[in-house]
Amino acid sequence: MTELVLDVERLIWRGRALAREDTGRVVLLQPGVFPGERVRARVTASKKDHVRAEWLEILAPSPKRRPHPCPLSDRCGGCRFGHIPQREQLEQKRGLFLSEMRRSLGRKWADLAPDQTEVYPSPAGWRYRWRGQVEVAGGAPHFKALGSRELVPCPNCLLFSRTLAEGARRLSGELAPGRRTLAASPENGEVRADGDETRLILPLPEYGLRLMPLAGSFFQANWRLNQELVRFVERRTAGLDRVADLYAGAGNFALPCATSAGRVL
Repeated sequence: MTELVLDVERLIWRGRALAREDTGRVVLLQPGVFPGERVRARVTASKKDHVRAEWLEILAPSPKRRPHPCPLSDRCGGCRFGHIPQREQLEQKRGLFLSEMRRSLGRKWADLAPDQTEVYPSPAGWRYRWRGQVEVAGGAPHFKALGSRELVPCPNCLLFSRTLAEGARRLSGELAPGRRTLAASPENGEVRADGDETRLILPLPEYGLRLMPLAGSFFQANWRLNQELVRFVERRTAGLDRVADLYAGAGNFALPCATSAGRVL
């Protein structure tokens, strides 16, 4: 297969990187490399207007690159951004969001895209998830390798809260093989799997509320950041006569808004 030496220009959809051949043709690289890095890559597919490639070696790393805290980072398909500090991650994701918004709007409407956007960072860079999916195999939690169906054993995912990580290890020994959604309560530490009819308790103490979804239901996995999002929405609807929540699940926004608005649909 053809090998190339490339300079990474920017990140694109789903953390992939964009570079260019000497001819100017676009090269799409798998996640894990960042703007300003020079890499050696192998072409995996060649199209008329672009090339797909997997990077093999980082010849000139970014000065912001650092060792990944997870020992499985070179195999697991998740958290490839862990090689750079959280502040740099946010800047890269901000640029990625704005670029994708302009691209999605198309040439006719691209001018409507904002030049800047405010980012609300996660209060924690690791151990923030209270809900997640694992692949159960052999009585243990796994994740899929990047771009592959290969299962990578992961007994202690650093994205999971300690409560959820411990629960994933314990419950995987009791669950049938396959993809399962697991969720934990930040209030009492209970961990449940999809299909379990016992409801979780998700506290919103600022509003004196507790949401009680099932483990298989959607809720914001980053519960500390979720409370900031709830506060953001509630303060902007406070005092309004009528508010409509058009995607009401467990009442994550509707119920807090009902404490300060007139009527909430």
